Amino acid sequence: MTAAGAAAIAVLASSGFAAAPGGAAARQDRPDGGPARFERQEIAWRRCQEGPDDGPGRRLDAAGAQCAQITVPLDHARPGGRTVEVALSRLRASGPGERRGALLINPGGPGDPGRIYAALLKGHAPALAARYDLIGMDPRFAGRSTPVDCRWPIGDYLRSAGRDRRAFDRSVALARDPRATTGTSGPTAPTSRCSRR
Repeated sequence: MTAAGAAAIAVLASSGFAAAPGGAAARQDRPDGGPARFERQEIAWRRCQEGPDDGPGRRLDAAGAQCAQITVPLDHARPGGRTVEVALSRLRASGPGERRGALLINPGGPGDPGRIYAALLKGHAPALAARYDLIGMDPRFAGRSTPVDCRWPIGDYLRSAGRDRRAFDRSVALARDPRATTGTSGPTAPTSRCSRR
């Protein structure tokens, strides 16, 4: 078995994209718009490529995948608050009459897009692709999902203490309180979410 196949077996197998589990249907909506509103959303599947320079989208379309966006809470502790979009891809099970459910592939990270993994896994593990709808996902704030502004003064990863004392002081201030630095116009994740995507 390939590494991709082994990784897929270790991820969450979920059929929740097609229908809510039996217990979820009975859950009552909370006044704050709790989790039921996210569990019941309709998913509008479409072509994946979003422009001529979208290589991953082109590869997903060539593999026969469909793509969509789902809405999730920005902060799961406040499901009635702001929301963000998470980008998904889906390759339907290829074996007629053999479908067992859906397999969600999460590439890990932080910050790594994963929609393309549905197409990659199909090539590496055809037995899984025959029985499961393969669901690729760009985790929150990665790839085609809603971007985030953690007000991080450098790139996605902290590689050093900074080029000079000023950069170091700014990184220290950010670590203490992300709101202490100047951000841009993107949504700002709750403090704990900038490190835990």
